[in-house]
Amino acid sequence: MFLSLLAICSILLQSLMHNSSPFQTLTTDRLILRDLRTDDVADLIILRSDKRVNKYLDRPKTITDNDAKAFIKKIHAGINKKEWFYWAISLRNSDKLIGTICLWHIDKDNDSAEIGYEMHPDFQGKGLMYEAIATIIDFGFILLKLKKIIAFVNPANKRSVRLLEKHNFNRDKGIDDYTGAQKEIGLSLITSD
Repeated sequence: MFLSLLAICSILLQSLMHNSSPFQTLTTDRLILRDLRTDDVADLIILRSDKRVNKYLDRPKTITDNDAKAFIKKIHAGINKKEWFYWAISLRNSDKLIGTICLWHIDKDNDSAEIGYEMHPDFQGKGLMYEAIATIIDFGFILLKLKKIIAFVNPANKRSVRLLEKHNFNRDKGIDDYTGAQKEIGLSLITSD
């Protein structure tokens, strides 16, 4: 587990003291998983308009300030309604957004959620997303009490598939998604509890 006992206690205490917002800032050895802010607009445009980032994603590019601001507003609205959890990823020694990670499609009846993530190519291959995913898995299983976390990945995105498999995600043919423009395979991670 990536979250230390001290970090878990801190998050629980913080949420008890400040029950108005479901958002929690998380830290790892090298990263800060923080709230997406309006001062992230320029970095968000760079990330979400990069053809290398979008190669395996079925979504519109974010190419203008207004696109980015509307996206940030949508993310904050979903967080406040407790529809999803969404973090901007930055290095501990910098506030620059280098990626994002989220838990969404939260299914309270089945105690499950979907994980999604993206990282600017300049920061890929350094183990940073591995660290972020490990932290979000702990957050989901320990704090949200999820029983299952799923991911949908374009099968051609072999690096992402391998990354999930390193976290013990397994192919789950029962959740493959062939409804979008790109076919996606489903992988799932089930808690041992």
